[in-house]
Amino acid sequence: MAQYTYIASSDRWEGLSTDTLPTNVPQGTKAYQTDKAIKMIKDKSGSWVQEGPARIAPTDSLSNAIGIDAVAFNMVWNGATWDRLRQTNVHKFGNPTASGDNAIWTPTSGKKFRLLGISLQCGATDVNVVFKDGSTAISPTLYGKANQWMDLSALFQRSNGILSAAANNVLNLNLSAGNPVAVWLAGLEE
Repeated sequence: MAQYTYIASSDRWEGLSTDTLPTNVPQGTKAYQTDKAIKMIKDKSGSWVQEGPARIAPTDSLSNAIGIDAVAFNMVWNGATWDRLRQTNVHKFGNPTASGDNAIWTPTSGKKFRLLGISLQCGATDVNVVFKDGSTAISPTLYGKANQWMDLSALFQRSNGILSAAANNVLNLNLSAGNPVAVWLAGLEE
């Protein structure tokens, strides 16, 4: 059963607690359903309707999120649904020197990596780098200049990064030449 704890008249909230919405209130009266975090408003026809956009279930099975829920639970819109915002808890460091694919992150058995940050520095000569999920490129070719540092972490701010296509895929760094590169990765496994 729903629990409504606040009924608004005009611009003032009153501490009315009721299990049902009252019928004898004017159009525009607002109520707040605390168990679902839904705002209700009485419309022109005298019916109570949900105020604001429809609630959408997130893809990772958390509770529905919209408005204050999205802020309180750090939810982000992925273009179709709400997802919880991920935080890094895995940091990988590597110094590959061989041309071709170099394994940088081998996730725990049965897990996928989620890449949330990248920084890299090229050695004494220019080198082109591509990040790969297994054998599939997940980045464009990055043109690394000799002795220059690239911090690509800003690309992942307020996003959920890049999730590996399959469990147990290795994150590889492909180098165009045998030139030392220092790489730092941040993310998590799920």
